[in-house]
Amino acid sequence: MKNKLFILVLICTNLYTYSQTIFYNGFGSEGPGHDLLIVDNYLYSGAYSGGYIVRFNLDNPNPQPETISTNFLQGSLFSLSYYQPENALYISSFSPVLSKLDLSQTLPANSETININPANFFLGNDINGEMFYGATTNGGFGYIYKMNISQGPSSYEILYQDALSLYHAETYNGELYFISTGSEIDLNKIDPNSSNPDKMLVASSISSVFPAATHLRDNYLYVGNDNGQLVRFNLDDSLPLSPTVLLNDIGNNIVGISSKNELLYISVGGPGIIYTFEDHVLSTIETDISSISIYPNPSDDYLFLNSKKNNINYQIFNLQNQEIKKGNYNDSGILISNLTSGIYMLKLEIEERISFQKFIKK
Repeated sequence: MKNKLFILVLICTNLYTYSQTIFYNGFGSEGPGHDLLIVDNYLYSGAYSGGYIVRFNLDNPNPQPETISTNFLQGSLFSLSYYQPENALYISSFSPVLSKLDLSQTLPANSETININPANFFLGNDINGEMFYGATTNGGFGYIYKMNISQGPSSYEILYQDALSLYHAETYNGELYFISTGSEIDLNKIDPNSSNPDKMLVASSISSVFPAATHLRDNYLYVGNDNGQLVRFNLDDSLPLSPTVLLNDIGNNIVGISSKNELLYISVGGPGIIYTFEDHVLSTIETDISSISIYPNPSDDYLFLNSKKNNINYQIFNLQNQEIKKGNYNDSGILISNLTSGIYMLKLEIEERISFQKFIKK
């Protein structure tokens, strides 16, 4: 494995000048897998052809890959999601298999196969609350599947079907975003809680080639394609959305994107490199917490925030001002199913800014 390199490259796109730095270039011909995921202070990736998954400790000034699983790849890595209640990665690969790796056990460790038998490999998956969503294509049709993780494989079913190929799955503000490919490559969304969801066009013709990577951070959706182009959509803008081009060509196909603070991490196929890239938008995201709201309210299982900020701490108090629960918010939501029915106060804190919101546990 080669040591970390610090090479500064200036890339001019549109009105901005951006800089990218090589974070790690030791994958070689194996290449990084088709996704990156940051959980706490670890960056997770897989080797495209090596059959293993690794993580980097971002607190280390010279991070090196730590192999944490060697058996998960039945085919090459395509997508990673994290489920906080189990402290587990859900892993899809270029085969019709979904796997789970428990991060609480001594690593490296073997992953567990989840017996759902998808029609084809998942081309992108996401976890929101207890719900797993996976996009796939088979026999000329695209499908989005869903599964309630707490109920297991018996709850696995088709959520949405399309005559177009479907890729990726990202949830924001209670809606599920995905990409369809046909005569055009479009960004769409559906209501995942509907029994018969209708597709709504979000942005048309977003790419001329395969969009291999997506990443959602707050209200910003990043899309990277096989031409090395990186674009960003603001999901709070009025429809139809228009992309902001951040990189016209990073030098090879973009296969994974994640972020922490103001940095994007971008994995690139071919040379097998992970870059860091500073997006000025992420460094200036409003930290005012007053605009963050909770949903659904009332709720009987999970609470969600209309934000994907990764530095929100929360505390739950009863009406006697007793602390019931605390933690750091992430996409899995806040589990409240074990609370007694009644009224509670949720305290949110970001960078010493505090907000209190009332919610009802059904």
